[in-house]
Amino acid sequence: MLRALIVDDEPLARALIRKYCSDSGIVEVAGEAGNGNEALKKIDELKPDLVYLDIQMPGISGIALPDLLDDPPMIIFTTAYDEYAVKAFEKNALDYLLKPVEYDRFVSATQKASEKLASDLLLEDYRKGLTELNSGTGAYLSSIAVKHKGDIMIIKTAEISHFEAMDDYVTLHLKGKKYLKKGTLKALEGKLDPAVFVRIHRSYIVNLAFADKLKKDTEGSGILLLTDGTTLPVSASGLGNLKNSLA
Repeated sequence: MLRALIVDDEPLARALIRKYCSDSGIVEVAGEAGNGNEALKKIDELKPDLVYLDIQMPGISGIALPDLLDDPPMIIFTTAYDEYAVKAFEKNALDYLLKPVEYDRFVSATQKASEKLASDLLLEDYRKGLTELNSGTGAYLSSIAVKHKGDIMIIKTAEISHFEAMDDYVTLHLKGKKYLKKGTLKALEGKLDPAVFVRIHRSYIVNLAFADKLKKDTEGSGILLLTDGTTLPVSASGLGNLKNSLA
């Protein structure tokens, strides 16, 4: 049976989807969320197979939410506005249900999710396609979601001075604070705008907006001074990357 999260800022809309889930007999409601920020936290905690996702909500919109997920579940958008259909399917949505949602359409869409869940290969391909779409060329990250003291924080990449590799995690440095996110520097590098973020060392990616001074040494490496006084090592290949970016 599918485990689903219902995300909608309207209690009546959530109640209808919850009833449909119960009537269908093929989906179990794992939880509910009333906005995008709460949905991020619930998806991280509950790991649902499927999310019924409203589009227009306070805070993070349903259209923006998939871009913030590292391991996105299957998504069925539910909305009263058909003009978002193209954007929804650009997010690799499984289906798009217009409100008021009809039961037959709900079952048809949910059945698609059930069939994908039954096939590990199809589900793996779906998730891979959504992840690649959200981080592909021309769709660089503008925000990053991180867990901090039990909450989900949305951090704008433009505010991050540099990223630091820490074993299986990446440390985000901004405004004198540090936030950990699981992942590797190599994977993150491909999701960042290369015109802004440059790999200067095997352990560091820097935001050029925060670069102040570069001091080279006689061994072909150097030290980069940031505007907040932080100093970062620059490898020989990092110097080449900086040169190419600033050319």
